Amino acid sequence: ETPRLSRAATPRRAAAAKWDIRNFRVPHLHDLAVRHYSPQTIYSRGYSLRAFIRWCHGQDLTDAGRVTKAALEQYQGFLHEHPSRTGAPLAASVQRLRLVEVRGFLKHLTRTGTITANPAAELTLPKAEHRLPHQVLSAAEIESILGQPDLATPTGLRDRAMFEVLYSTGRRRFELARLQVTDADVQADYTANTEA
Repeated sequence: ETPRLSRAATPRRAAAAKWDIRNFRVPHLHDLAVRHYSPQTIYSRGYSLRAFIRWCHGQDLTDAGRVTKAALEQYQGFLHEHPSRTGAPLAASVQRLRLVEVRGFLKHLTRTGTITANPAAELTLPKAEHRLPHQVLSAAEIESILGQPDLATPTGLRDRAMFEVLYSTGRRRFELARLQVTDADVQADYTANTEA
């Protein structure tokens, strides 16, 4: 008796699996690494794409070529209605970031010839929020913080330098952690931001 092929082994299912949108996530993240995007950017993109791909599979949009502008608008509505881990609605800035990262992924698929056109090219993104911090330190509080390190020790000098860079440049913690000596020009009073 001739054994029957399993459904997974049929040519049609194999072809469908080849174009499964999940297969293109890791190559895209690798492409970002090759183009020197920061590890933080790559991690964030990977997180956003996992969520998008999970949503696509829930909508039976497994084939990368079947993602349309209408589908992306549905995903945008899903992000608007979907609560965060805390149960609160996703902030508009988070919704925007997720969509920007999906748009970058689809642009990559277009550039590599995986899909013929970027369905996100004409997608209207949520308005960017421009919020000020809820609390701002007073001049006395800033002086108190800057005065904490013991300048008689190497660790104190390092800490004071880090506080000064954070205060004077507005850098974020992870940007400071990645700052290299070559990024600073002390004579010009300048630090380069090399984050992608």
